[in-house]
This record gives sequence, C-alpha cells and structure tokens, in this order.
Amino acid sequence: MAKYFANWEIVRERMADDPAAIASGWKMLMEMIKADVDSGKLKEWGAFPGSLGGYTVIEGTEMDVMKFTMQYAPYIAFEVRPLVGTAEVQAFISAAAAG
Repeated sequence: MAKYFANWEIVRERMADDPAAIASGWKMLMEMIKADVDSGKLKEWGAFPGSLGGYTVIEGTEMDVMKFTMQYAPYIAFEVRPLVGTAEVQAFISAAAAG
C-alpha cells in the first residue's frame, strides 16, 4: 500500500483568539488524531515545537488521503507527497540502468 508524507499547518485565520477556545480546539484536534492513529489511518504523527504545524505519514490510496485531509478542512492545511521506499528506488535504478 502506498505511503504519503504530509506537512500540516493550522490555518491561523480559522483559530479563535480566546486562549480557552484555542485550548479546546487543540483538545478536539488531538482526540481526532488519536482516533486516526488508533484506527491505523495514520502511521505516524508529530508537531513542530514553536509552530502551528507538523507532519504525518498516511498509508492508503489517493482516495484515502483525500478523505483523511478533508475531515480536517478548513482548519488544517496539508501539503502531501508520496513516499518511495528503498525497494522502489532500487527497482527504478535497475530499470534505468537497463535502458
């Protein structure tokens, strides 16, 4: 199954200004993320300290990635890239060398 690396960032304009509301929003976000990790949708998740962003690794199809990212819209923006492992890179090198 394909893996995707996604940078995520909270859309600042969608955040509340009230500290209690911000904390509540983070709590809800973390509950959603925990559910996605527990279900296996996410293989890895992390935040970048000192920022409103982080990363995640998603395993599935392009449709799975679209479904995953849309559940966080419009509060989280994602930049998604496919991941290619060592076996795929080695196969590409072999094919390229063979002409």
